[in-house]
Amino acid sequence: MGKDTLVIGLGNILMGDDGAGIRVIEELSKLQVPANVELMDGGTPGVDLMSIIKKYKKVIIADAVLDTTPGASVRHFHADEITGFGGAMSLHGLGLEAAITLMKTFGEDLSGVTVVGIPIERAERTMELSVETLSRVKDAVEFITCEFNGGGHG
Repeated sequence: MGKDTLVIGLGNILMGDDGAGIRVIEELSKLQVPANVELMDGGTPGVDLMSIIKKYKKVIIADAVLDTTPGASVRHFHADEITGFGGAMSLHGLGLEAAITLMKTFGEDLSGVTVVGIPIERAERTMELSVETLSRVKDAVEFITCEFNGGGHG
């Protein structure tokens, strides 16, 4: 069976919590993921993300989001909800939103694309995650592994 599912983490690990999506990929790589799943460090992409997404039946994108809601937790969005993130804003929104918008314009099937938004506390020059964001990375990993098993999350 080929790899038809991609989990891609976006972010910059040199900017603290901004690297949350990459940290999700690192944690998933320590686990036994299904044979059909590919894990990818996507860095800070532009619209070239579009060509990556098109290659897979299912895509889960883990990315840091700015969310000032007290006690914000990891949330997931379908591709049609990505613009604006419902009050939160992706730090890589321009590349992600541009890719999704172009794909919608070209009539691409985005039904298999999910974004896992990880609210962050700070984006500053450090390779360390804040305690709060580290906890949310673990929540994102749990959500994604549930997706591998057909859902069943809250």
